[in-house]
Amino acid sequence: MRILMILQADFPPDIRVEKEVRSLAHAGHEVHLICKNVTGRKDEEIYPDLLYIHRLRAAKSWLHRWDNLRMFPIPQNPVWKQRICEVIQNFGIEAIHVHDLPLAPLAVKLGRKFNLPVIFDMHENYPAALKAWRKRGPEKLLKNAWVARWVEKKVVHQVDRIIVVIEEQKVRLVNMGVPPDRIRVVSNTVDIKHFHPTNGTQQIRKKLAAEYILIYVGGVDENRGLETLIEAFSIVAKKNFSTKLLILGDGRKRHELECKVRARGLVGRVIFTGWVNFHQVPDYIAASDVCLVPHPSNEHSDTTVPHKIFQYMALGKPVIVSDAKPLARIIRETKAGVVFRSNDPRELAEVIFSLQDKRKRKALGEKGQHAVREKYNWKHTAETLLTLYSELQQSDITCES
Repeated sequence: MRILMILQADFPPDIRVEKEVRSLAHAGHEVHLICKNVTGRKDEEIYPDLLYIHRLRAAKSWLHRWDNLRMFPIPQNPVWKQRICEVIQNFGIEAIHVHDLPLAPLAVKLGRKFNLPVIFDMHENYPAALKAWRKRGPEKLLKNAWVARWVEKKVVHQVDRIIVVIEEQKVRLVNMGVPPDRIRVVSNTVDIKHFHPTNGTQQIRKKLAAEYILIYVGGVDENRGLETLIEAFSIVAKKNFSTKLLILGDGRKRHELECKVRARGLVGRVIFTGWVNFHQVPDYIAASDVCLVPHPSNEHSDTTVPHKIFQYMALGKPVIVSDAKPLARIIRETKAGVVFRSNDPRELAEVIFSLQDKRKRKALGEKGQHAVREKYNWKHTAETLLTLYSELQQSDITCES
């Protein structure tokens, strides 16, 4: 089947898209991707795993400085519409697979025009994410949570199939009136064939020079619970002088959090690495003792799940998570870690203290690793994605009117 994926961001990178493309291509599907091109890369490219990339065309002159605005992902943007129509017609596309909400209405419109089925891949609860991210200024107008919620209510009833990352999101959509048989759960599980440490683990451990290393991997932004984590660590640091916290990632709140770290006298104990190459992430996780997902429990975190929880488990590390519903459910089910009350730094500090016991860490880590081998791995997850496309091939589904 010739599938057109639509992604609102530049590509690469995107872990989820890469995993889906790899599985679909290996199953014999021809996958094309249209994406943004703010970084000025080649318009056309064949990516590893047989992905045909068709980027939006960057401006050739000084106008390139306006590319981010010109390529803004909204349904009314003719730049996106023209490129999508061009690829559909030139490559005989048979299905549209749109990632996230911003371009989903355009995908529906073009699905009707070309009589193609539309699959809506919901990476997260997008309206709740906008609310949690607290956009300001012009972004608040362009990325408005109320508008996104209104658009979502329409789109979920217009597409042919919906993919969600966690069961809790499926329940939310069913409560909105979406038939359960139109929803598939394809979670953010880890591809264990492509996620493993190299030779950098010992060097990282030696450089950090600490007996007890904590790590958080991901965005340093709103709605990550990093304020709670730093408060908890300040309590731990007073009693354990050989503990360090590694924050592997970057984002808008980094400067603010670095100020908090300085104010609490934790410089050198809390280390911000910025973004590192994805291939180095397993080395950092492997070098740590305990991994954290401190995301606060709210409408967004209660209906999504991050890649990192499964990455931590795959490498046999105990995981501390907040009581956000999916996180708590997975950790309690697998017994791979400990749950703390969201936004409670004192309880989080107590949990961190409790995992200084090496035998306890080892037992929890082994259970998480077993759960990944048996269930929470991409090979198992991808079967749902492949079955969805097999059903599309065998049926006569086109975008609903």
